[in-house]
Amino acid sequence: MIIKVVGKDKYYCKIVLLKCEECGKEHQRKLSSVKLSRKRRGSDIDVCLKCSRLHKYRKYASGEEMPNWKGGRVTHSSGYDMLLTYPEKKGGARYEFVHVLNMEKKIGRKRHKGESIHHIDCDKKNNDIDNLFLCSSEKKHQKLHASMKKCGYGLLDKFIYFNRDGKKYQLKECQNEVFESPDIVGAEITCHACRGVMYAFVRIDGTTKRYHVFLIENSIGRKLFRDECIHHIDGDSINNDMNNLCLMTNSEHTICHRSIEHCVAELYKQGLVGFDKETGKYFVVEK
Repeated sequence: MIIKVVGKDKYYCKIVLLKCEECGKEHQRKLSSVKLSRKRRGSDIDVCLKCSRLHKYRKYASGEEMPNWKGGRVTHSSGYDMLLTYPEKKGGARYEFVHVLNMEKKIGRKRHKGESIHHIDCDKKNNDIDNLFLCSSEKKHQKLHASMKKCGYGLLDKFIYFNRDGKKYQLKECQNEVFESPDIVGAEITCHACRGVMYAFVRIDGTTKRYHVFLIENSIGRKLFRDECIHHIDGDSINNDMNNLCLMTNSEHTICHRSIEHCVAELYKQGLVGFDKETGKYFVVEK
């Protein structure tokens, strides 16, 4: 409903003050836009932009009325499934993550800010409630992934193997090149924590350097590039045997850590690894 004309814009188009007949809020719009909206809806009812998205004001078929309707499920760019929902408090429809909806239905409340939901078998498509675990914070979620890697390191050379050529972990056994660790004369080796991780340091010729970095740089005959790092295959940062070290880029290092999680997830599906929902940790199933 038009209340009054409030002015004109720079193109001399009339600006009118409207009252939404759905929510009662007042708003300003161009008179030409008001006439066009009335013509599209086929009535003289004036509504605001938010209320115009409601199902009853849509001219064309939407949702379940569309011929190519697929149940309202889509896949997010991150790989998670999303479902079309119609909240009562908010006008219109919106997509929400299926695993979030299933968890909120189980706990009987909305997910709090900071809470995250973990897929136990790492399959983003498996949104069964038995496959979901609610973490109270992102920090606890990261600890859960750390326990997953720790479990994988315990299964190294039993069910999980490291492919040095591919620079990732796999379930299929592979053959790697064997290296000999050099004997360093006149070197003083000590161990202490650095950023919460215990490393071995070597002091030689008046300079101190991380032992694993020193070994790799001597092996390749140059210093490490800015985007390079050294991975400890068995997860022990003190074990600096040459067969336990692998030089890779930072992006390859990220993929490497993901690969051991995927291996643990596959072993979980096979029943060789279990998950304790009380402690939020993975463990090896004894058979």
